Amino acid sequence: MKRFLKWAAIVIGSLILLMILVVGSFIWWLKWSGERDWKRTEAALRAKGEKLTFAELVPAMPPDNENFFADPIWAGYSDLVRTNSRGCDGEVRQAMALRVPAGQLPIRLWQKVPLTAQESDQLTRLKFPNPSDRSSAYGTLKSIFPSEKNADRKREEAKALLQILTPANETLSRIAELARRPQAQFPLHYNLIATEGSIPELLAETTENLVLSQLFLNRASSELLLGNSAAAAADAETLLRLSFTQQNEPLLISLLVRVSTTGLALKVLDQGLADHVWTGDQIALYQGLLERIDLPKDLLFVLRGEQIYGRESLKALQPRQQGFFTSLGVQATHPLLEKNAAYHALLMQRALESMEHSLHESGWNRSTAQVFKEEQAALAHRPLHRIMYIMVTMAASSLGRAIEKPVECQTQVDQGLIACALERYRLAHGSYPASLEALVPKYLAKLPNSPITGKPMNYSLKPDGTFLLWSPGWNLKSLGGKPGEFLGEGDIVWGQPLSKLSREKPKVSE
Repeated sequence: MKRFLKWAAIVIGSLILLMILVVGSFIWWLKWSGERDWKRTEAALRAKGEKLTFAELVPAMPPDNENFFADPIWAGYSDLVRTNSRGCDGEVRQAMALRVPAGQLPIRLWQKVPLTAQESDQLTRLKFPNPSDRSSAYGTLKSIFPSEKNADRKREEAKALLQILTPANETLSRIAELARRPQAQFPLHYNLIATEGSIPELLAETTENLVLSQLFLNRASSELLLGNSAAAAADAETLLRLSFTQQNEPLLISLLVRVSTTGLALKVLDQGLADHVWTGDQIALYQGLLERIDLPKDLLFVLRGEQIYGRESLKALQPRQQGFFTSLGVQATHPLLEKNAAYHALLMQRALESMEHSLHESGWNRSTAQVFKEEQAALAHRPLHRIMYIMVTMAASSLGRAIEKPVECQTQVDQGLIACALERYRLAHGSYPASLEALVPKYLAKLPNSPITGKPMNYSLKPDGTFLLWSPGWNLKSLGGKPGEFLGEGDIVWGQPLSKLSREKPKVSE
């Protein structure tokens, strides 16, 4: 029995030692191959002239007198302190956060102004639930105002909304003034990625830009409805200018917010064009601003930023003194993430090169944007690689729609640009032209092609004297000038919103 136990102990010990050697060898191989992969990737990207750090990619900070964000109203959004934060696992950790609570930042202070008796009575007459504060009253009004069908009630809601926004007017006037500055660059804390793993409080600034755009949109829409075209024109201009405030941020979330703010600006601009309320000078100003918008180019800039972000965020993952197994897990995870970062950088580079070619040749659409799908399909047939590059698989699956949105929005921007030229032509001649070629060169220096097809926009006159302006959508399956029922389907038509519905994926039969 003793001999058996002795040999059993030797066998078990040998197996444990072998397991330790195997795991150790695997971790060593991961570390070696991860460093090798990144060095190869870095050399390949450098050879193509790519910038691999935010210091290289991000433009220099403009002078304060030219910078939209160089104003005390924005100071609190970059003032960070280390504070305790409870994570999703319930543990308290230290993290960087804004020194000033969100509700006390200048742009939000108008929400804390109590409702006046007159405002409460006005809301009561509209049979609204008794709002507890100005913020909830604004939230209720902005949610029901766009869908209101009764014309008289809609006008009353517009008056109420403008009244509720009165305390915000001073702040909005300041934002409108700042938006006229020629540049905009927020001092994001790129240097903290290495220690924090992310850019702390990034969403505070990006969310505020979207909130401001919604404020201007709701105010301008109400002004248009009430016939206050001069005030609406000023807000439409500010909305367009706000679409540039995140142009120098090479981050996907910043671009997606910019796409949203641009879409809000187009709502007001297009409504004013359809109602013929803008003057020729106002339209010429809008045209000049629209001509500066190049979202596909910004998308390439952002994809390069995402390349860098994936690599830089790894620096935050450092082994800590939390026990042997925890340290071993970190030691194994770090090189695995490094391999993912290298692979991700190469995948993004292929996407960049494919997109740059497609934009100038056949357009950027579902038939040309196959880089991520092809890579995912290749990984699906290689189980080990699918596990090893799980983070790349997850990232690639989320990039598809994120790439569609800027290109679809740019199509709407280009349609807005053409619609401005068409309205200027109508003001001069009394009717719209028979073809878009009549706009060049007096009203438009050059007709923009659809960024999706790479071909001219489709245009036709309707029997009632209005026009139809459209382009096939992301899937290139045209419906003859009609928007699709689901995301990415049907046509992109001027003056008509894109569908927000997602087509349900077919269920897999058992």
